[in-house]
Amino acid sequence: MTGFTVNWSKSSIRFSPSVPSRFTRWMARILKVPLNQSEWRYLGAPLAGTRLMRAYWCPVVEEMRKKLESWQASYLTMAGRIVLIRSIIQSAQLHLMQAAVLPDWVTKEINKLVRHFLWSGGRKMRSMKYVSWEVVTRDMTEGGLGIRCLSRLRKAVFAKMAFRVLNSNSLLKWHLSFKYKWNENVWEVPHRVQSSPAFRAISSGMEMMFGEMAFGMYNFCQISSQIIGYGNRSSDSSIPVYSNMPKEFDKGWASMEDGVEAANIT
Repeated sequence: MTGFTVNWSKSSIRFSPSVPSRFTRWMARILKVPLNQSEWRYLGAPLAGTRLMRAYWCPVVEEMRKKLESWQASYLTMAGRIVLIRSIIQSAQLHLMQAAVLPDWVTKEINKLVRHFLWSGGRKMRSMKYVSWEVVTRDMTEGGLGIRCLSRLRKAVFAKMAFRVLNSNSLLKWHLSFKYKWNENVWEVPHRVQSSPAFRAISSGMEMMFGEMAFGMYNFCQISSQIIGYGNRSSDSSIPVYSNMPKEFDKGWASMEDGVEAANIT
C-alpha cells in the first residue's frame, strides 16, 4: 500500500521472558530475523521485556550530560545558552517523553543538568543561582525565561496520554481495560504496586485532568463557596456533589448542567 519494504538487515525480534525459548527460536527461524536479548531503543528511548530499571535510564542522562559539555557553553552568552536549552534540549526531552514513560528521577537529573549549564556555563564548579528555578521556568510574559520545567511537562504528557486513551478505541485502551478491569468508571480502578508504569502514568494524567476541569468549572460558575469536596457537601447545600468521581482527586468536580444551575452566577 505505502510502497515501503522491511529492512531485514536492521530488523530483529524480541519476546517476553515468559515465552518458551523453543517458540522464540521457531518464530525467529520463520521470520528470518535474529533474536535480540540485549537492550532495545525506540526513538532514543530504552525498551526491555521487563520493567525498566535505573540502569536502563542512566545512558539517557549521560548522553544529555555529554551533549551539554560538548557545546563549550563558557564561550556563550546567557541569551545563547537559553536559546540552546529551549530549542534543542527541551525539544529532545519532549520527543523522548512521547516515546516512553520517563521516570521522575530522570526529569529531576536533567533539570539539574540544565540548571548547571544555564548558570555555570558548563564549567565544573558550583555557581551562584541568581534567580530561583520556579521563576526561570515561568513564561516570559510573567517575568521568567520561558524555559519549561520538565517535571510539569511530564505531567502534561501524562494528561495527554489519558485523554487519548479515554477518547479512542485503540489497542492500548482495549489491553488496559482487559488487564485492569476497566468499565465505564475508569477512575475507580485501584492503584496497585504491580501496575505497569504506563498505567500509573495514565492514572496520574486522569487525576490531574479531571482536577483541572473541576477548577475551571469553579471559575466559570463563580461559586462563592469553596470547591466541592468528594464525600461531603460545601457550605451551600444547593450545590450537588458528584459521588461517582474518585476520592483521590484534589479538587471537586460537578457536571456542567448541575454546576451551572446550582452556582450563584453574578
